[in-house]
Formats: sequence, structure tokens, C-alpha cells
Amino acid sequence: VKEFGAKCDGITDDSEALQNAFNSDYDILIDGVCKITKGVTLTKSNKRIKGLLNSQIVYYGNGLGELVLIYINSADNSTPIENIVIESISIDGTNQIYKGGASSETMERTSPKAFDKGMIGIDVRYGRNIKISNCVLNDIYGTGIRFNYSSNVRVFDNTLYDCGGSNALSIDS
Repeated sequence: VKEFGAKCDGITDDSEALQNAFNSDYDILIDGVCKITKGVTLTKSNKRIKGLLNSQIVYYGNGLGELVLIYINSADNSTPIENIVIESISIDGTNQIYKGGASSETMERTSPKAFDKGMIGIDVRYGRNIKISNCVLNDIYGTGIRFNYSSNVRVFDNTLYDCGGSNALSIDS
């Protein structure tokens, strides 16, 4: 991601650089602490996203609504995004202001319906042949990893802390 302008110093907002890397035709290597203030979206098939030792994507922001930090979604819902590997990345939402999002009923720091209204760490929609391994998701306060309308997914050796209050993996179809 550094070739796309990311500093990965934990201070600079690397959101745009990460999005540019996700839009590229190249595999993505994360080396360092990438600070993001909004989610990034992957719409291309045949990509590998890998973190080197102690690499992190750290979110800083309000966390309002159903914010997705890494969104993998086919550009055309009739054709799934395929052959995606995400491995060895730590995704941290500790610095979100409104944990669990906010609703019209409350602007509390932690929503009483955190699982329903919180962030999503990794969300895959219309995917096929997806592998997520050796990742750590921390303090997402929503759903850690979610799949919708996806097939042949492999999720293993991941650690989820404080995701949805129940360390959630959600698979819907």
C-alpha cells in the first residue's frame, strides 16, 4: 500500500491510499499501522491482502451506523467477486467514538443495540472462493466478519475480541 501513498505510520490518514491499492490490479501488502477514517471497498477478483508482522488497520472515527471497514462486494451482483485471500491483518476499532453505532433513540457512547447497529470488520457480499485466516479483529462492536450471498468461504485461525459483544461471525444467504 505504500506504493499508493500510504504512510502506515499510525498517524497519517491512509484511507485514500488503501482505497487506491484496493482499486489496483495488484495484490496488497500492508506493512505498518494504517490509520483509516472510513471504510475501503474491494470490487476486483483474484486479490490477496496480506499483513506483515504486527501490521494493522486502525479505524479512527465516530463509528456511526453500519460502517464496514473492509467491504468486499462484486461490482455487478450477477457476477460474484472471486478468489480473495485476506490473511495476517489486525483490524482495530478501539478508537471509534460511538461504539455500537448510534440510533435515532440514543447517542450513547455504546448503543444498547450494538450488534444491530455497530461496525462490521470484514463484509463479503456476492463472493466465491474467499479465504480469511490469521486475522485479529478487535473492538469492532458490530459484526466481526460477515458473509452475504457467498459460497465456498473458508474462515479459520482468526481471533475476534469485542465484536458485537459476542465476537460474531455472521453468514447470511
